[in-house]
Amino acid sequence: MSRRASVRARRYLVTAAIGLAALAAVLLTPDRLPEPDATITLQEYVIAAPATLPEGQSVFLVRNTGHAHHNLTVCPLDQDTGRCAGGPEFFDMLRRPEDARDQSFYEDRADMLVLGKRWDTLIRYDLEPGSYRFYCGIIGHAQNGMQAAVTVQ
Repeated sequence: MSRRASVRARRYLVTAAIGLAALAAVLLTPDRLPEPDATITLQEYVIAAPATLPEGQSVFLVRNTGHAHHNLTVCPLDQDTGRCAGGPEFFDMLRRPEDARDQSFYEDRADMLVLGKRWDTLIRYDLEPGSYRFYCGIIGHAQNGMQAAVTVQ
């Protein structure tokens, strides 16, 4: 085998090894993010959410398409009063802050997921059947219409 052919063969083997390693890293990564079951969109004084969601554990993509910071707060509704019947539901973050589009992503409080403009994240929820209020807890936002009624079936 000539020297040139030997160099080409080594390059081919190295390239093939790198390709296989990259493919294995993608396929064998245990913490791959799941596909979302629904998308919740936050924008100035509007929350676009499906009217119904399935009960149990599901994943949704929360996307802020607005020009200001917004958050997603969810509370169960009291059937008699139509008001929040308890504290906010807690979510399991699937996309960590360092994986968000903007490195300064943060959770303002444990019960409030805050997203800066043009940020998005994946969260997992496990909601019981019933009616819920999805709203932006930033002062004045829900009062200006940034809320949605969602039924979990």
